[in-house]
Amino acid sequence: MLLLAMNSTIRAMLTLAMLLSATAAGGCASNSIEIGVTTRAETYLEIDDRFELLTADPPRCAMLPAIMTGTNPGRGVAADMAIDQALKRNYQTPRFSFNASPEPEPINVVQHYQVADRCLDNGLLEDLRKLLASHASSNYPDPDVAARIARCLGVRYLIFPQVTGVSTDNAGRFTFAGLTFIRTGWISMEGTLQIWDAESRGMAWQSAGQCSLTAENVVGISPPVQSAMDALFGTLIGDFAIGRSASIVSGTLDEPSTATPTGLKVTDSAPANEPTPEIPPAPTSNPAADEAGGKAIESSGTPVPESAPAPNRDGGTP
Repeated sequence: MLLLAMNSTIRAMLTLAMLLSATAAGGCASNSIEIGVTTRAETYLEIDDRFELLTADPPRCAMLPAIMTGTNPGRGVAADMAIDQALKRNYQTPRFSFNASPEPEPINVVQHYQVADRCLDNGLLEDLRKLLASHASSNYPDPDVAARIARCLGVRYLIFPQVTGVSTDNAGRFTFAGLTFIRTGWISMEGTLQIWDAESRGMAWQSAGQCSLTAENVVGISPPVQSAMDALFGTLIGDFAIGRSASIVSGTLDEPSTATPTGLKVTDSAPANEPTPEIPPAPTSNPAADEAGGKAIESSGTPVPESAPAPNRDGGTP
């Protein structure tokens, strides 16, 4: 009987020790999500005014549905949502003036769902699928199909967003008595953004980038893929709008309260000796999320050189 009582006491003490350890582990876990984005861009055809191109009325550009070549096609929804969010931002750097500055013109392009609707209405849905498939297989669209789609949409430029790879992983950081109390999760994502000139039948501009995201969780919740998508495509679109040849972004999402955390604070940005433009977020229906995305995309770079070698325009791989 005494031995049984001692065993019960020992089990109770071990249980208490495990609970205390779990509590201590929770206090050691970081509440922030670390995000880093690096990109590089090149221009092949001269574009006089990038903001005019993006804000023209009627639109001169069409954003095609995201192409998913390196991950589950279902994640294309998250990519399209990230692009929608990025298109709501204001990428124009504010200029000093004694008078009140006019409101910046919003980006005005034919959006991905409008592209699908118009192609369906005009009997070109199969052509749209063929166009996206040709781009996914070679990184270059079929020029003839691209010209037909552009005429249907009433635009000259087609924008191709693509996710070329997504990898996720989790590892135990604190384990006690066979139980994991803190897990560290990683996301690595690669993507591209290309602008095709349907009239000239050639690539006008492109940017490629990689996003990495790291998060610690007391419970084994995977890090948010949507946050990585937001940071990656916001930076890629900013590369074109601002005229950057490269971007480096580093920031944190502090104290996430939901699966899609907000409150991003930039802790480090791009290379030394290069200015970092301040880019105010545009007002939307979700100010907190916009502020997070806005701060994530603050980066630096230099104007894109216009002398980059032009790729082949015969539809083949350069």
